[in-house]
Amino acid sequence: MARIHAFKPYIFSKHHKSELSRLIAPPYDDIKPAQLGQLKEGHVNNITHLTLPTGIGDEQYSKASRTLKTWMEGEVLSQRSVEALYPYTQRFVHPETGAEITRIGFIAALKLETFDAGIVLPHERTLSGPREDRLKLMGATHANLESIFGMFPDQDKIASELVWNLTTNNDPLLSAIDQSGIRHRVWEVTNRDVISSLISLLDPLQVSIVDGHHRYETALNYRDMWRAAHPEAGADHPVDSIMMYLAPMSDPGLVIMSTHRILHSLDTFDFDHMLEKLSKNFTISPWSSPLEGFDRLSENAERTSFLLMTSTRVVLISLKEGVSPEQLIDSDLPSAIASLDVSLLHDYIFAKMLGISRAAQESQQNLSYAKSREDAITSLADPSNQLVIGMNPTRFDQVEAVAQSGSVMPQKSTYFYPKLASGLLVNSLD
Repeated sequence: MARIHAFKPYIFSKHHKSELSRLIAPPYDDIKPAQLGQLKEGHVNNITHLTLPTGIGDEQYSKASRTLKTWMEGEVLSQRSVEALYPYTQRFVHPETGAEITRIGFIAALKLETFDAGIVLPHERTLSGPREDRLKLMGATHANLESIFGMFPDQDKIASELVWNLTTNNDPLLSAIDQSGIRHRVWEVTNRDVISSLISLLDPLQVSIVDGHHRYETALNYRDMWRAAHPEAGADHPVDSIMMYLAPMSDPGLVIMSTHRILHSLDTFDFDHMLEKLSKNFTISPWSSPLEGFDRLSENAERTSFLLMTSTRVVLISLKEGVSPEQLIDSDLPSAIASLDVSLLHDYIFAKMLGISRAAQESQQNLSYAKSREDAITSLADPSNQLVIGMNPTRFDQVEAVAQSGSVMPQKSTYFYPKLASGLLVNSLD
């Protein structure tokens, strides 16, 4: 099923290895404007000069193309001489528990498959705007500038142990520490037998996309466009594959964080009236502070619960016994989707109770996001924010169930932490 192969990526040359921490960046869609400025100003060769180029209109994409060509020709980036697979570890501190964790996986080239083939499985909806942006960038650079993040079943942990053994007592090819203090290390595996073993392990399996849905769909669209323009091209051209980081599902380093919601710019919003309507199906529990409320929310992780916060009030709501999310959503959603906290929030509270349409939610007319408790609490100080909703993270088994069902979650349903670093490997499609 999932077909992977070794490849020859570009990496920052040996002259830049000591500077690698200043050259890498988070994925393009996980960078705030202020951070982007810091990254670009921090080094003239930071990867964001490719992934988030500046310019008016389509000039930004042409600029990225010229920059990539200059880096390749000037040996800022150098291509590896032998096809390989690339074990990749991230050592990080859990933002909420303080535990030190290492996540492990490996980077390979994955054969592109349409979602209806049931080999590569999505779990989140995508939007046309980001797809169009990434398609223009891929067309200009003809490269995978960032890795997609995927995961695969590994119940017997054979793949996990194999990759761990490849990193033990071996010096990494690349090592860097990012702005958040996360250590990224990449090894290079050229041994044919080891590569064949990993290919064989993945061959009967499905791969679920963790992060990078827009970029994966972009790669599919670009492949089809390129193939139509080059009918003479042979089979198994680089454009038929995508650079993907693959993590075993058994790895305890797969951490899902919450993405909290912020409502703003609603024409009418009455918190007391909202609570009154919610009280029919939810228990209502006031708390004295956001921090205390978040602690109680975590303790209620087995029940569908939300922390509702305004600038002056904190209320925990939990579904009453005997009430299921499916009853309230009242739609044709598959059970794997309807049972999710995020579905109840978006389809019942947002759409039915507050009148925020699906289109308005997707265009974020009244909705923004916070990726940490601290950011959610800080957002309460902004008078334009009318309601902040704290959420428990989507559980790992729920993500897998949704992917297996062939359904997709609302946007921002999962936040796997930490994100992959961009700038470690670049995969040319030439």
